[in-house]
Amino acid sequence: MNKAKTANAVEAFLKKNKRLKPLLANARLVMKFDFLLKLYLEEPLKSKCQVSIFHGHRLLIFVDAPVWATQLRYQIPSLLKQLQQHPEMVKLTFIEIKIQSEPLTLKKETRSINPISFANSEVLKTTAANVDDDNLKKALLRLSRHTRI
Repeated sequence: MNKAKTANAVEAFLKKNKRLKPLLANARLVMKFDFLLKLYLEEPLKSKCQVSIFHGHRLLIFVDAPVWATQLRYQIPSLLKQLQQHPEMVKLTFIEIKIQSEPLTLKKETRSINPISFANSEVLKTTAANVDDDNLKKALLRLSRHTRI
């Protein structure tokens, strides 16, 4: 399926689903406000900011790092005036800036092998020699190799 057909199918699905209509409308509005904001920002700052919410009189903007938040704070008075010229943002009176934290990444827990004493290693080897099950015998011999040196 090509991109145009896929896009049309997704759009048709979203239009049919009544529960998604408000969400889709809100997403389009946020994208529009993001576009309007970026009209008035210069390039390094433009790629580091993203409109998150416009609710009532408040615009919430996320930035990548504190340095971009500081630069954006200096531009708030002029941004307010410029954005209020658009009919959708006439009621805008406050711009809030938040620093977007790094996405949470789960660290893979590494397990360390605790060494066993030489005496325990010998017990495991002796037990392995007296066991009939081959899988268990191999496992016991592997464990017996984790001795302290």
